[in-house]
Amino acid sequence: MCSSLLALFFVLFLATPKQAMALPGQHSIGLGAGQILLMSEYVKSYDNGIGFHALYEYDASALFSFSARLNYSLHKGIGTATIPANPADELSIKGLTPNLKVNFAYLDKLIVYGLAGFGIFLVDMIKTPQIGTAATFGFNLGTGFELPLFANFKFGSSLSFHNVFDKKDPLSVVGALPALGLGGTYMSLMLNALYVF
Repeated sequence: MCSSLLALFFVLFLATPKQAMALPGQHSIGLGAGQILLMSEYVKSYDNGIGFHALYEYDASALFSFSARLNYSLHKGIGTATIPANPADELSIKGLTPNLKVNFAYLDKLIVYGLAGFGIFLVDMIKTPQIGTAATFGFNLGTGFELPLFANFKFGSSLSFHNVFDKKDPLSVVGALPALGLGGTYMSLMLNALYVF
């Protein structure tokens, strides 16, 4: 059954006219907003939140593109069954990630793509009574789709996994509490709108 569906997908893909191919030398700028789903160390102390990113893309060919993303999200602290949440606790993640974007498939006007890249992240964490901040590198990997609606406008969605490499802030040591580790992982599910020029 699974192999039959896979074969059907490839037949449909090969039979689909390539109407939506990216044009070499084409630029796009845009904005995105969506849900940030915290994982690993982050989810133990902070809640999921809304995130935003600014996008820039340059299509080098019909297959490969350069994609840069500037992202931001803010997360409030959560309590436990025995310790209530402190309103001052929060996690702020800012990142700049240049990516290699690869167009996997053109289905009529729909473009299905994947992307991967390394970037730099600035993480600010307040976990009362500690405050920590660090700039560190991170890795992201994702997939998504884009649909050109007009000659100069694309709409789409993306799902990406981000791993912010761990870094401790020695200035966050308070009494017997160890330095805060500011690394962690999260996923982002975003809606994107881009202007093409």
